[in-house]
Amino acid sequence: MIIQPYVENAIIHGLMHKTEKGNLLIDLRLEGDNILFTIEDNGVGRERAAEIRRESGIERKSRGMMITGERLEILNQYTKDTYTVNVVDLFDEKGQAAGTRVLITIHANVN
Repeated sequence: MIIQPYVENAIIHGLMHKTEKGNLLIDLRLEGDNILFTIEDNGVGRERAAEIRRESGIERKSRGMMITGERLEILNQYTKDTYTVNVVDLFDEKGQAAGTRVLITIHANVN
């Protein structure tokens, strides 16, 4: 439930608009007391995806990531664990958009 909106955004907004084959990485790992999720695509990037939405007349905002962020804030308030999300725009060596990486960390507070 936590990663689903980010995976969906990677596919719908990033990869679907590529002319060539795209890649989607979903990685889950345990490092010490942390659970780390990485969702990374080599899509068109967030800026270009926003341009495509504007050009197509779609003005609605994607709410999946916002709702998930609100859920994580609630979990941070009511559990001892800490949930963080970082969204990183990726660029190639020419400075062109080369996708998006989402890093989600759950720090299990075992004390």
